[in-house]
Amino acid sequence: MKRNSAISIYTSVDLCYSTRVQQDKTHHRTMERTTDPLRDQITDNKMLKLFRCMKTFSIFDPEMPLQLQLTFLYVASHDNCHKQALEEALGYSNAAGSRNTDYLAKIHRYKTKKGMNLISKERDPSSRRRYALALTKEGKALVESLKSQLYD
Repeated sequence: MKRNSAISIYTSVDLCYSTRVQQDKTHHRTMERTTDPLRDQITDNKMLKLFRCMKTFSIFDPEMPLQLQLTFLYVASHDNCHKQALEEALGYSNAAGSRNTDYLAKIHRYKTKKGMNLISKERDPSSRRRYALALTKEGKALVESLKSQLYD
């Protein structure tokens, strides 16, 4: 069933594509870039907002992995949470939770690298075995920027 569905989607996309493509004997298909009306047309404003939010993360690191973005968004939506809660919610191992929270904190786990300083990672005073995660001033500014892009 999935295969038939995928084939039908591919066929539909292929059919739409072929109406805007010049047939050529030397190449199977070549796109006429100057006459393509959909080359840069916005088709979904809500997805464009999300795209811009995701692009905002590239200010901190142009190659920021999605796992790191999810970690930040979890802390942003659960400010002052425990690292264990984050790991459980996102399905991370202890090592993955540490790696991602260290990268988002002020001091990266590799002491030669600077962290992003978007969250603070402190030992929980009620239990020295746990870490408490909270947004820093820079993290809160990023959250406000993301909110304004999404909701204004």
